[in-house]
Amino acid sequence: MSLLEIKNLKVAFSVDKYSLEAIHGIDLSINEGESLGLVGESGCGKSITALSVLRLLPPNAVINSGEIFFNKKDILKMNNNDLRKIRGKKIALIPQDPMTSLNPLYTIGEQILEAVELHSEYKGEKAKEIVINALKEVQIPDAAEKYNAYPHQLSGGMRQRAIIAMALSCNSEVLIADEPTTALDVTVQAQILKLIKTIQEKHKMSLLLITHDLCVVYNTCDRIAVMYSGSIVEEAPTKELFSNPRHPYTKALLSSLTNDRIILKGQPPAITEIIDGCKFNPRCNFCTDICTEKIPELVSVGDNHQISCFNSLEIS
Repeated sequence: MSLLEIKNLKVAFSVDKYSLEAIHGIDLSINEGESLGLVGESGCGKSITALSVLRLLPPNAVINSGEIFFNKKDILKMNNNDLRKIRGKKIALIPQDPMTSLNPLYTIGEQILEAVELHSEYKGEKAKEIVINALKEVQIPDAAEKYNAYPHQLSGGMRQRAIIAMALSCNSEVLIADEPTTALDVTVQAQILKLIKTIQEKHKMSLLLITHDLCVVYNTCDRIAVMYSGSIVEEAPTKELFSNPRHPYTKALLSSLTNDRIILKGQPPAITEIIDGCKFNPRCNFCTDICTEKIPELVSVGDNHQISCFNSLEIS
């Protein structure tokens, strides 16, 4: 059963007198306890999708249409009071840079404690005990001592662990990890990703992992959705996608892991660029007339495998 479901989401940005659409009617769903990887190049709309789920978009962004269901309730129709009960408690966000999410004026413990007391019936010493146990579970050494540490006194990896501890202490059901290892060195990246996967499986949380790293999603996620220029172009179970990619963009992405790389011409389109038909057609070696005239829909090409391409038979 889908715990989180996005239907026909369209997001636009107001720039000067213009409205520029960044997300073009995407559909995504995550089942209970499932992990979904959302991959694609920088600027394709992955983070905007995540921020839409929590209604944390920038002031100049607007959701023009769509529905976002959590436990069958539309987040986009919730009032601010109901939304506060979802954010941080039911759905937690691990950002790219935890320093931007942690207040430098308060200790790590104080900030997680505030979340626990806001979202649960526990207060005082009992709430503090929950926080320290969460810090221990995310493998922060000397957790009771680190409870009193300020963000600048911790490394990037430890700050990211503290953010994960906040999600744990509030018993979140969905964990959105938006490029959670971008600001970390390679060794720490592996540790954080392993920790996220371990905690997700242990607590049966649903995970939306946003990344451009294909190796990461292969080792972490049950399913993968590939995003290009604000649209989902392919979605499939992880092993199926890697063994049988059906969209030319997916094929090009996966070829970066091999010695037989597919070099795409041009660059991803800017949000201001108008392209008729399929957004990928200027870079596609399989482009035909219909690709420049119509936008392909996401259709089934196998068991839980969907693509948006008019020429999938030529590509397979």
